[in-house]
Amino acid sequence: MIPSSVSIIYIKHPDIKRQICKKCRCILVDNVSAKMKMKTKNKSKLIEWICNICKTKKTFPADRNKDHRVWLEKPEAVVEVIS
Repeated sequence: MIPSSVSIIYIKHPDIKRQICKKCRCILVDNVSAKMKMKTKNKSKLIEWICNICKTKKTFPADRNKDHRVWLEKPEAVVEVIS
């Protein structure tokens, strides 16, 4: 079971979530604990991380020209601003 503090980090910070292996929960560092590859599929660029410990693969979009953003970065994700 994952401690509650770690699961809160997973929910709030997608960048941190992308750096942790889902299977063995180690931190993915290029050429240290993981291997990073750039791939192309259907004219879109992908970043593939392969964990050196458990060999699990994670794939993320890497297109610069599209308006892809994580949901937390979109304006509709903000419910209320307190000032």
